[in-house]
Amino acid sequence: MTDRSNTIPSTPNRLLVLEDDKPIAQRIIGEAESIGVRCRSALTLEDFARHYKELDPNLIVLDVVIGSGDASQAVEFLAKNRSTAAIFVISGYSTRIAGTIAGMGRDCGLMIADTINKNADGIRRLMASIRSYMVR
Repeated sequence: MTDRSNTIPSTPNRLLVLEDDKPIAQRIIGEAESIGVRCRSALTLEDFARHYKELDPNLIVLDVVIGSGDASQAVEFLAKNRSTAAIFVISGYSTRIAGTIAGMGRDCGLMIADTINKNADGIRRLMASIRSYMVR
């Protein structure tokens, strides 16, 4: 996904999406950009770490399974960097797995905003949750 920050008006809302399913990532980014959120997406944990440092996001979407890894590595990274972002954990497998990652994040002091399934209703719910955590 390309960073289009140079074409998006300055905004206090910055979303970083860690999602290795490109169509899902594109849908989330497209909907977030349409409401004025500056966005970046990462397909790998390495890209996620780099984009995090560049973007300083206040909103983060974490997919539970990323390639051969999982979101626990991203949670550890966010805790180490003392993230204050609202974090949304999404899963195409099971909300139980997302709940485990969310619990890990809470135990690390992170602000887990929601756990959401990646079906069509879940993406709508994700966008509603993102709107509720946006800086006004």
